[in-house]
Amino acid sequence: MSANSEGVKKWAKTHPEKHREQVKKWASEHPEQYQEARRKAYTKRMDKLRQDAIDALGGACVNCQCKDIRCLQIDHVIPLKGGQRIRVEIFYRSIVQGLTENLQVLCANCHAIKTYYENGGRGG
Repeated sequence: MSANSEGVKKWAKTHPEKHREQVKKWASEHPEQYQEARRKAYTKRMDKLRQDAIDALGGACVNCQCKDIRCLQIDHVIPLKGGQRIRVEIFYRSIVQGLTENLQVLCANCHAIKTYYENGGRGG
């Protein structure tokens, strides 16, 4: 991070109303760039939250010890039947806060194999 961006952040914290006005004005003048910046910020935040959730569950596949974040998935040890879905952000936050009961990390291959056998070994 550059010294200039640190200065901007410091100014924004000490002048929140002025900063909010400037952002609002810039967003109305540059809607596409504003949406792209918001999307990138959200993606970065979610990537970090996902990494933190996986780390809270051990950071590696419980079967093969794969640690490649690109293929790690969070699995319910005992599969859920139906039920209500929650937003992924809330799910990750709950894991980071310690709600890890019935959860484990599996790589995509081990997760697919587990799911195959949970469904009676029936292929598609």
